[in-house]
Amino acid sequence: MRPAQLNLTVYQYASFTRSFTWKSGSPPLPVDLTGCAARFMARVNHSDASPLISLTTTLNAQGVIVVQPSLSQLGYINVALLSAFTGTLPTNVAPFFQLFVDFANGTTTTLVTGRIIILPEDVH
Repeated sequence: MRPAQLNLTVYQYASFTRSFTWKSGSPPLPVDLTGCAARFMARVNHSDASPLISLTTTLNAQGVIVVQPSLSQLGYINVALLSAFTGTLPTNVAPFFQLFVDFANGTTTTLVTGRIIILPEDVH
């Protein structure tokens, strides 16, 4: 599966959330994410050892990812960055990001990739 391509806009000092619903098949149906985890990584350069942003399904000082496997919201993934963290992000870069889904059987899928545009707080 080829990952979806998407650019995201984040404003410094503002909370950021973006929801995704993963659908597959014909007709497209939401994917059952029961037992899955997710990771969101952003790096200024692909070769950077340390990511600028690193989120998992465990809340940290940057934010959290919520994976919803319930029948009412199959395929739902929500990425959230905390406002205190977005205030620390530099505006002179456009980091490359990847959203990964890790299945209980050990396989990983790259669901979405793209760039993050970081704008100063006085722009919005």
